[in-house]
Amino acid sequence: MSGSRLFEEELVEQFNISRSPIREALKILEHDGLVLIEPRRGARVAQLSITDLNEVYATRVALESLAAAQAAEHCGEDEKERLYEDLRGLENAFATELPKEFFKANVAITNTIHEISRNKTLARLLRSIAKQSFRYRYLAYSMEPDLMKISVGSNNTLVEAIVANDSWLARSVMESILRQSWRRVVRILGSEGREFLKRNPNGVRRQMDLKCY
Repeated sequence: MSGSRLFEEELVEQFNISRSPIREALKILEHDGLVLIEPRRGARVAQLSITDLNEVYATRVALESLAAAQAAEHCGEDEKERLYEDLRGLENAFATELPKEFFKANVAITNTIHEISRNKTLARLLRSIAKQSFRYRYLAYSMEPDLMKISVGSNNTLVEAIVANDSWLARSVMESILRQSWRRVVRILGSEGREFLKRNPNGVRRQMDLKCY
């Protein structure tokens, strides 16, 4: 849960492994912005906060918009089919009405766009903030399911812009999608959002297994 202390002894017992891999895992999570390690106080799960949200999304708006624009510039026939396949997966996930499945499908489209951009440096930068953003993205879909329907329409528009090789439109649509999500999370990241995390302490953590390539 956000803000919870992480005790090595409990983690060793829970996962039945020695302290060394636990400490290494905590260092990786700290690097990903998911855990804070404080001298003489140990580790704790990083808080979901407006400050962190604003930093993550300000960075995402700039980088994801660039990725969409560059994907449009490099999108060929094979890439177009991949995007349409991912879009069908998103629509099928929406039909399940399960935020977790929709979230996975949404991440799949994002990953494909990163690959099509053919910008390895950009993809590496996006990977560095991916897991931080996952927590907020999943929270948004879980708290406000209507965002899933809006996202299907927005992603249709985004994919059409990319397959049409319209880099300006792709950049604009991606920025609009992110800013809308940003505003929603700002709104729900209060008592309502904290209550959701209390009821679902592992709900967001499970999403950390998703990969952003």
